[in-house]
Amino acid sequence: MAGMEGFPGSMGEPFSRGRSERYSPNSQYIEGDPRRPTVGGRRGKVGYQKESNETVGESEKYAGFGIGVTGLVAENIICHPFMILRRQCQVHVESHRYHTTPFTLLPVIINLNRWQGTSALFKGVGSSLTIKGLNLGIEDCVSKFTPWPKEINKHSSLKMIGQHLLLKGVSTALVTPFYSASLVETVQSDIASEKPGVLDVFREGVVRLVSWSDPRCGRMLPVWVLIPPQVIHNTLHYVIKTIMERIWLQVMKASHREYQRLRGAVSKDPDQSLPGLAQYQSQAAGLAGHLFADVILFPLETVLHRLHLQGTRSIIDNLDSGKEVIPILTRYEGVGDCFTTILREEGMRGLFKGFGALILQYSIHFLIIKFSSKMISQIAQVLSHPSLNLTDRKTEADLQPPGVNPIVPGSSPKAPSGLIESSIPEDSEIYGSRSSLRDVSGTSTPRRNIDSFDVYQGSPRKSWRSMENL
Repeated sequence: MAGMEGFPGSMGEPFSRGRSERYSPNSQYIEGDPRRPTVGGRRGKVGYQKESNETVGESEKYAGFGIGVTGLVAENIICHPFMILRRQCQVHVESHRYHTTPFTLLPVIINLNRWQGTSALFKGVGSSLTIKGLNLGIEDCVSKFTPWPKEINKHSSLKMIGQHLLLKGVSTALVTPFYSASLVETVQSDIASEKPGVLDVFREGVVRLVSWSDPRCGRMLPVWVLIPPQVIHNTLHYVIKTIMERIWLQVMKASHREYQRLRGAVSKDPDQSLPGLAQYQSQAAGLAGHLFADVILFPLETVLHRLHLQGTRSIIDNLDSGKEVIPILTRYEGVGDCFTTILREEGMRGLFKGFGALILQYSIHFLIIKFSSKMISQIAQVLSHPSLNLTDRKTEADLQPPGVNPIVPGSSPKAPSGLIESSIPEDSEIYGSRSSLRDVSGTSTPRRNIDSFDVYQGSPRKSWRSMENL
């Protein structure tokens, strides 16, 4: 349109140039403002780019998966040696050292590793994993052919809770013979016994299942004597573990919200404030629940392990020194007889043999999930927020506008001579010519030196002092 060439919005060059400089995605600054630099070639706020919900969800998923896998490895592999030591202490009838504290076990572990090697601390790990998988498989099969629920929540009725506990009891009863065979493999010494095969746990379990002999006719107790106390133990363990796990989970969530409140940054979704936080809280709460259940039921577990091992002709490591082996010779008639015999011959501390190994097991398990969750969370944060990387951060010199010298710490800001000269007309009657300002613009103070303007040479124009008098 005629007469509109110089206005924005016309079809001329000024509009195109202004729009491209303001909205170009490749521009170094947003709308030409040096205080708003772009990060990663996109327009946004200084030093921060808002990530999409998909990226945050991916980081949370991978962080939770990593923490979950770490917890499973720690529970079933890394902490398996301490479970072996605990069981060997529980079934050792004639031991002089009860190992109720973890400090007495350290020299025994060193001697076992020296005389038998590291494999002595990981015996029976395959059969233990097999029993856990078998238990889960039986629960799944029974829940599909019966109306008994496999999982419950806080909204479940009392009838559903009772059916769920019945499902746990039935699966425990079916697994008990195989658990006895797995217990033998974990406590017997490698140097005095043959190493079991992969399928020996099933063969020995079937043999134990079909043996219905009277316990008075032999030392090995039949399976019908072992199933009721084993079902009671596992059911009580599950109930205590579940209650304490839920209580501890609520305590951890409340403490985390209080921590956020004290810092003044309360998240709308506390579980998603850090990658993997929900999975870590679940792992820690489950660990606390297992610890409470194991501590409360430790005497009953000691009695059951001695009954399972009776009559199996097992030879275990002597944990008084860690250098010898000793056979297991007992003749208990049942749970009551075993309990009273232990109290009479070994005292109350006899029911807590190997308690130090339990402390070591859960201490190491907690440290593993604690430090692994911190590491995985930090890695997930870095991967989900690339703008936090050191390689992507721009220096202060890169964020300065073109033509401005960077400010060095400890020095005063210096005005650029190019900007001063371009802002003053050549025919100015007050400041003089541009050439006369080149000597003044290099001063170290941010203020103009008023006296220096009074002493220029070769300019008959009025000075700064004379203009102040006006």
